[in-house]
Amino acid sequence: MKGTILFYKEERGFGFIEPDDDGTFPTDHYQYLDQDPEHAFFHIKNAHLQKEDLKKGTRVEFEPRRNEKGLLAAVNVVKAK
Repeated sequence: MKGTILFYKEERGFGFIEPDDDGTFPTDHYQYLDQDPEHAFFHIKNAHLQKEDLKKGTRVEFEPRRNEKGLLAAVNVVKAK
């Protein structure tokens, strides 16, 4: 999936991504979705980005997953090509 970083909080190591299209995850691909998310949480440990790319407006590609807390999250976050 592709999206745009909404914000990244460096001191906490996390941020949120707004997915492309209508702003929601494609529920037909993810049978576990029981909510209608608008943004994907991401943690720095799942982002393969340079520090200067961790800012609002950066275009990224990612895989949507459910994290250890049960929240929808973005993993394998990379800068979009």
